[in-house]
Amino acid sequence: MRTLKTVIVLTAIMLLADLQNLATMSAAPKYDERPYNEKPTLERPAWPNYNINNDNSFAIFSNILTITNSKALGMSLRMNTEYRSGERYSLYRCKDATYIAMDIFIPNIWHHLCFYEGRCIIDADTGDEYQLRKLEYFPLNQCIWIHNMRNKWVRFIFVYPPLPDKVKRIQLFNPGGPGRTGFSSNPKRTDVINIDKLRKAKPASEQKRGRIIY
Repeated sequence: MRTLKTVIVLTAIMLLADLQNLATMSAAPKYDERPYNEKPTLERPAWPNYNINNDNSFAIFSNILTITNSKALGMSLRMNTEYRSGERYSLYRCKDATYIAMDIFIPNIWHHLCFYEGRCIIDADTGDEYQLRKLEYFPLNQCIWIHNMRNKWVRFIFVYPPLPDKVKRIQLFNPGGPGRTGFSSNPKRTDVINIDKLRKAKPASEQKRGRIIY
């Protein structure tokens, strides 16, 4: 009789352990691996007397990290009433930092972009702002030329402070900056979005660049 009871207890313990393991496997991981990135080629630095109204004074970059399978990049986010179909986002929730990967489709051989400091992730429930720490490999507050990346999705990695577990819903805020003729950089704020949706919006593949052999 004791043997039967022992078997029943042990079986129950094993089933409970299996259920706990299954629950752990099905739950989303607490942290992501940080997004892959690599240094682009700086073809020419910005002029010392950089001027937003002088195209020739912009820094020139090429060989930027490209992302394949652009249809699998997740969602384009709405900036107030303006839909930005050429920008797509994914979020990597890491222990040391929060990474926002912004993938942009480059339609031309020469294409200029500008990223300003003051970007932040806003906790949609508390209003807390997590300020941008840096943009990897690229300058802030200056327009840059993207050269020879036509018809490709290129990736930019923004680094923010780590988000506490309590943060579930966010908005991305871009304060904008100086504009010029034919180019405006007005403040933009995304709709509220669930973090897990952005974490699931990672591209199907990230195209790593191998060695260059001569």
